[in-house]
Amino acid sequence: NVNLTRFMPYVHARTQPKTDFSVLKPMRSYFTVWCTIVTSLLFTPKAIGFVCVVRLNTCARCKDKARRQRQSSSARQAVIKFKGAASSSVHISLPQNASSPSRTLPEFLLHSEQSDVVLLDSDDASQRADGLWASRQSPIAWFGGLELIPVFVTRIIREEEKGRVTTQIVEAQSEIMRGGGNLIRRLIEQSTFEGQNVFSWGQHFQHDHDHGTGLDWTLSGDLSLTLIINFSIPLPPGFDKIGSKIVSRTCKKRSLQNLLDVKRAYESWACLPLHENDMNNVPKKQ
Repeated sequence: NVNLTRFMPYVHARTQPKTDFSVLKPMRSYFTVWCTIVTSLLFTPKAIGFVCVVRLNTCARCKDKARRQRQSSSARQAVIKFKGAASSSVHISLPQNASSPSRTLPEFLLHSEQSDVVLLDSDDASQRADGLWASRQSPIAWFGGLELIPVFVTRIIREEEKGRVTTQIVEAQSEIMRGGGNLIRRLIEQSTFEGQNVFSWGQHFQHDHDHGTGLDWTLSGDLSLTLIINFSIPLPPGFDKIGSKIVSRTCKKRSLQNLLDVKRAYESWACLPLHENDMNNVPKKQ
């Protein structure tokens, strides 16, 4: 009798079904095709996946660019300029009781020292040793009930050949009259101004049946003013526009008033005796 027990594992193995590796061939083909498609989508320029990857990279670059722009914008916003401008004109005639026909408006503006102070639009002005003028201006109403007083150092430029006189701000600072918190007061006190006022005139003759032909002029003033403040805090959008409206409103009001003051000063000067010394009413140099 043959003991077949030790041959049973072999017999069992021989009777088991063999693994059919042919089933894996289609799966391998599918895997190869899938890898090819993914590679194509990711690295082919015209593929959707490539666009997505580039788009992601582009978005990242856009975010970096936007962040740099915000930082740059914040730096620019550190200096705010409130700009204003205004133009006005008035009609001026040679007074009937003028001391001489030579007392014309151009003569007053170009050659009379009595016109200096009125051109500066200030009741508190004095000439320095260097020829420049120091003047305290009228208060300007600002935010939150704050009132600031501009203090200008101004140069008067007379251009007879061009028929104009310009008052140009060389230096400026601001003083607080009242109102405002501590932070705003510090900012205003560190502020400065830029600007100028250009006076020009046009001459024309007017015939009067009672007094004959008289000299008339149209005096024009073009005022531009910029308040410059260094802000160390973020500002809401449109803040500069609000400030510019305040400066523009101030320019419009003062431009016309300044011309009216020049008109009155000229009419008074035109009636002075010819031997009257212009220096009598001019503030002394500091």
